[in-house]
Amino acid sequence: MTANNQKLQLIPILHHFKLHSMALKFGLIKMYAFIVCISVGFYSCYNNAHGADNINKKYLNDTIDNIKLQLVSDQIKEPIDLQTCDGHKNRFYVSDLKGKIFILDHGKLLTQPFLDVSSVIAAKEKIAPKNKNENILFGMAFHPDFTKNHKFYICYKAPNDEQGLNRMVVSEFLTSVSNRNITDPSTERIVLEIHDKVLNDGTIAFGLDGYLYLNFADMDTLGGKLRAQDLTYLVGKVLRIDINKIPYGIPSTNPYATSTNDRPEIWAAGFRKLWRFSFDPKSQMMLGADVGDKKLEEVDIIKKGGNYGWPIAEGDSVHPGNYKLLAANFVPPINTYPRTVGICTIGGYVYEGKDLPALRDKYIFGDMNGSLYALSPGAKGKWTRQVIKLKNKPADPLLIYSFGRDDKGEIYIIGRLNGKTGMKGEIYKLVKA
Repeated sequence: MTANNQKLQLIPILHHFKLHSMALKFGLIKMYAFIVCISVGFYSCYNNAHGADNINKKYLNDTIDNIKLQLVSDQIKEPIDLQTCDGHKNRFYVSDLKGKIFILDHGKLLTQPFLDVSSVIAAKEKIAPKNKNENILFGMAFHPDFTKNHKFYICYKAPNDEQGLNRMVVSEFLTSVSNRNITDPSTERIVLEIHDKVLNDGTIAFGLDGYLYLNFADMDTLGGKLRAQDLTYLVGKVLRIDINKIPYGIPSTNPYATSTNDRPEIWAAGFRKLWRFSFDPKSQMMLGADVGDKKLEEVDIIKKGGNYGWPIAEGDSVHPGNYKLLAANFVPPINTYPRTVGICTIGGYVYEGKDLPALRDKYIFGDMNGSLYALSPGAKGKWTRQVIKLKNKPADPLLIYSFGRDDKGEIYIIGRLNGKTGMKGEIYKLVKA
């Protein structure tokens, strides 16, 4: 199913790591972060010249400091996502930006990729795109019954269409019958496809209810068409679909399932760019991190039918103007922080493990600048943010791309180090110091 073509204006993206040599020459952390923001589609990231420790100085009175990083792998150059699936303990599926998914089995990288769609992602554009965003793989999600039906799903930015519009694709794949460690790319079934002048960033994950949840970023601004507020558009929303139907079905419990005007896929609205969301089995909450534009980063509890304000609101700040009546119905974030503290918020998971008691039942998330946080619920819906101060922080700047969680509830960091000799992919586990 192809969504209605959607319109969006944005400055064209620079080529992947085009400015890397400049960063090396001047040794600027600011330039490093800017480059990586480009590579992952984080166009809104405006770094400052301070390191994460200085940025978080005002929060260091409330820290968790008995935690360190344990290297899991540095063999994948550009990791962007890490997933596990039931029945496959000590096995990670790691997506990289260029279109490959690798298997880490008990810490060993299998030589042959689990899936390779790099040739599809890197295919030559049919015509010059109206606005060029880099084509990359954003991540994957296993079907809840993967061990039986061997189905999984990926989200990727594909080459442009015949009109030069960008394409965001969510597809289903089947693993090989003869070898479950590999996937035949020809089994691809496109579930959902969106065409737009500019598309960047997508997140997919299965909810506790077995439905697939999706988000596609909306880079619109207050002077635009307010598409994140328009229920006839799919961007700037959380979508909820039934992938057990072809091409997909609409759950009857979706808030607009019976609407004749609004898109029935919509679960919640008013997001700019949810860079990772997850589900907490204990509390049944869906939590996500919404990347801000120029002012505030935010963390939200995402609820059915909720409106989270973008682009009228950014974080807990409402733009001036005649928007007070609309803003009164917005769902407020549970936590925000300004661009003086971070550059791009990265959503994580509620910690369910046993190795780190200090993190138990806390929502672990971070910022692309390397900062780590723990959010704890308190009285009257108020949440408290603590800084996680690592005992063995890497010497080189660590840029966080995503988080992962294993079958025991332990938390992992997926990112890259900005070394003097270049960028290096890293996967770490949070462990007790």
